[in-house]
Amino acid sequence: MTNKDKVNKILKNLSEREICFVSERNLQVEFAIEAKKEFGECNIYPEYVFPDDRSKHIDLIIKQKNKKIAFEFKYIVCKFEYKKNDIDIKLRNQSALPVRRYNCMTDISRLETLKKDKKITEGYFILITNDKKFWTKSKNETIEEDFKFDKGIIEGRTKKWHKDAGEGTIKGHEKSIIIKNEYKIDFKTFKEYENQKKGLFKQLVLKI
Repeated sequence: MTNKDKVNKILKNLSEREICFVSERNLQVEFAIEAKKEFGECNIYPEYVFPDDRSKHIDLIIKQKNKKIAFEFKYIVCKFEYKKNDIDIKLRNQSALPVRRYNCMTDISRLETLKKDKKITEGYFILITNDKKFWTKSKNETIEEDFKFDKGIIEGRTKKWHKDAGEGTIKGHEKSIIIKNEYKIDFKTFKEYENQKKGLFKQLVLKI
């Protein structure tokens, strides 16, 4: 079984649980617990900081023999409420979609750089969302056109904000993002809560 197969199996195991994640941190923790089972003998390091450069950090590192596998997670949600028996979940709507798309590309670029610098042997970007704007092709061009996932592929090139992007929107996120490789975008169903508004959650897994 390849590492990507293991990653997909972990996500499948998580999707079969009754509840959904209440936060991105919740996703990271639950993924790390399952990873310990699937990867066997390994060490798990959440919120890993690289000793030789403390400005570089990653959501999760799995060390296995001479391998170092890195993970970046994004959990971006629309308002969602679910109540069943003793389960009562309320997710707040996350606004500022342009910036959240930008942050996703930043994670991918970070993983590419870490691999190029041989600080990791393998990287995975994992996005879980119930916001259909991520996987539904948009009709109109927007200020974050370069950062969208709905075109079926992420092209390996420099990503920039549209010239009409306002300073208030992109404050703190002004830098262009360099993506070296191309990635096929294939959203799959993570979990669907039937008869629930915004109850379809999809996942995107990119191997870097």
